[in-house]
Amino acid sequence: MSVLRPRPPADPLVFVPEASSGSPTGGRADARRLTAGLAPLIEQPARLLADYRLQRPTSELYAMLQAARRLRDHNERIVVVAPAAEAAAARAILDTCCHPFHADLPRAERGGRPRIAFTGDRFANDRDQGLLDLVAPAGRPQGTDLLDRWALVIVAGRTLPAAVAATARLFLHALADGVGGAVAAIDDRVATVGAPLVPLTESLGIAPPFTACGHATGCHGVFTAATLLPAAIAGIDVVRLLEGAVAMNMRLDEAPPDDNPVLGLLAAWRRRDDGTCRRHRLSSTDERLARLIEWFDALQDLSIADATQGGTTRLVAVEPRRDPLRLPPAHPWTPHGDGLPVDDLIGATWPDLEARATADSSTSAIRLPRVDEHAIGQLVQMLLLATGGAAGDAPATDHGGRAGPRMDPV
Repeated sequence: MSVLRPRPPADPLVFVPEASSGSPTGGRADARRLTAGLAPLIEQPARLLADYRLQRPTSELYAMLQAARRLRDHNERIVVVAPAAEAAAARAILDTCCHPFHADLPRAERGGRPRIAFTGDRFANDRDQGLLDLVAPAGRPQGTDLLDRWALVIVAGRTLPAAVAATARLFLHALADGVGGAVAAIDDRVATVGAPLVPLTESLGIAPPFTACGHATGCHGVFTAATLLPAAIAGIDVVRLLEGAVAMNMRLDEAPPDDNPVLGLLAAWRRRDDGTCRRHRLSSTDERLARLIEWFDALQDLSIADATQGGTTRLVAVEPRRDPLRLPPAHPWTPHGDGLPVDDLIGATWPDLEARATADSSTSAIRLPRVDEHAIGQLVQMLLLATGGAAGDAPATDHGGRAGPRMDPV
């Protein structure tokens, strides 16, 4: 076996418009107008990646990866306490890029990565009791075995919602009980994200929180520590995720209109006579993309004022991430066959059968080369940019005085 690890492919996604729609207009002038209005969304992944490559030991991304490694290597379960919008962004990335049954695999088959659970988006009495049953069961002292260890990631948005604060205190209390109240042990098992958590970290004497700029919180905070930290803990290659986002930025700025997915998507959304954008819908038969579609709906709730429902765009994965399954013949122990009416499909692959079952040329489609970090980075950035561009020609202003799309209230 070669000692050189092959680099995973980085194929571009493709936007396929409806057969009846025309080509996007405006070209690079339109792209530059969007670029000027969406500078915060474009700068965030590019800045993180550039700093990591040029000054790795002191970069923000390096610090995230080190914190993720510390939590990942010494704990079997991570409880993420986060507001609804931040949790939606993080869960969209985890569901698309992790093994579909990540939490059900033994630790060795998860590559030593911990199980991850989310809470704090609301007051959920029974869910939090259930989580406590898993991580800190009453009446059972916590053992020293790795499989008994758990850690806490606490995330705030622009403010600290009451549900997040209360849930964080509940689990910090349980964690402190489990380690006998030793501050040093708590420091090794808690990470925080968001400026509103500075008083907490100072009170506990633990590392300060990772922070996100005002324009990159809530559903827009996909490329911040609120999402990247849990993703890295789960073993997701967040560098490739960022590379996918930067690749989409470059296509917005450089690609001709017919090959510019952001401009193509905006052209598909502008179906009214007055040229304004309506809410749009994504659909997919791939259940790995369900959380991402939910995140996109929440993003539109906070970005596009017009509630009129527009068209639907299908998300299609061209290739599976793993080797394609093939339909086998009936097993030899059934000499007369198994009675299932699929013998005419023997040898067909699952991707071929899915494509046949979902063939539909009447709606626009976003064709992902596969569902992996690079493709999902492209897709998420494309949707952020398109939604920001659809939010209006007079974007809101973030805390730094720069123009940007309407952002999430917390």
